[in-house]
Amino acid sequence: MSRTSDPARAARNLAERDHLFTVRLRREAERLRLRTVQVDTAMSEDDLDERVTAAFRL
Repeated sequence: MSRTSDPARAARNLAERDHLFTVRLRREAERLRLRTVQVDTAMSEDDLDERVTAAFRL
């Protein structure tokens, strides 16, 4: 595991990278008219199950 002299900055950089990836993925899914499910870290497994079931008509 690599070390950094500025862990807070490294964490911010990773968070920004993840955000940019998520935005790009969302746009690509919209462009391709793919169904997606917005996941919230505060939601329960049952809530997520309901969203997936509804989105994909399972």
